[in-house]
Amino acid sequence: MACNNSGVWNEAGASLDFSIAPASYQTTWFRSLCVVAFLALLWTAYQLRLHTVEQRAQPLTLMNEKLQAEAALSRAQEELARANRVMLVGETAASIAHEVNQPIVATITNAGTGLRWLAAQPPDLEEARQALGRILKDGKRAGEVVARIRGLVKKSPTQKDRLDINETIQQVVFLTEIDVHKHSISLQTQCRGQFRESARPV
Repeated sequence: MACNNSGVWNEAGASLDFSIAPASYQTTWFRSLCVVAFLALLWTAYQLRLHTVEQRAQPLTLMNEKLQAEAALSRAQEELARANRVMLVGETAASIAHEVNQPIVATITNAGTGLRWLAAQPPDLEEARQALGRILKDGKRAGEVVARIRGLVKKSPTQKDRLDINETIQQVVFLTEIDVHKHSISLQTQCRGQFRESARPV
């Protein structure tokens, strides 16, 4: 309600319609934009955190890979060492068998020779006695071979002994006597003097 200059009031009254627009920060689109920006900030922070964790975990991964490579190398070295030991044992066993087999074969050959001399008519006791003497030598030789192998295992110093060449030739002849008779081979030997060399016994 209002009055004029004369003091007359307007009984009907008057009205005025108006509206006030909201500020920009009060609008819906502004609030939606803030939500989107906050979510983007959270995503960026998550990515930064993930990158930091990966950088920290990278040295651990490299260390694990290094440890795995070292473990694989160690296993390969152990397998190689085991293979070398097996091969060494095989070679050693073959060498020992060869060294021990020689006097054993000589003993069997001399025993067969002695039996043939005893079975002869009449029995040749002198030849049989010589065969028994060679068997005794071969038995001692086998013991010496075993003792030398034991010395090699104990890393004993190498020793040299006198080697009778004539006796060695005779031993070879005795070892091949069976094959000589089997194939009807005529074998003759002629040894002169006493030839001796200083050598390591085998």
